Amino acid sequence: MAGIMRMVSFGSDRRVAMSNMALTAAVVGLVIMLLGTTLSKLLATAFGVTLP
Repeated sequence: MAGIMRMVSFGSDRRVAMSNMALTAAVVGLVIMLLGTTLSKLLATAFGVTLP
């Protein structure tokens, strides 16, 4: 979505800034998802719990 916003921004500084914020939010969300999955597997292994 951020890439499309940037492509159709037509050089508008406001729209470019919005696409930068959208891209940053997407990357932060992906990192949080990956860390959450990794952390839950690590804790489950540490405590000997099997995850479904």
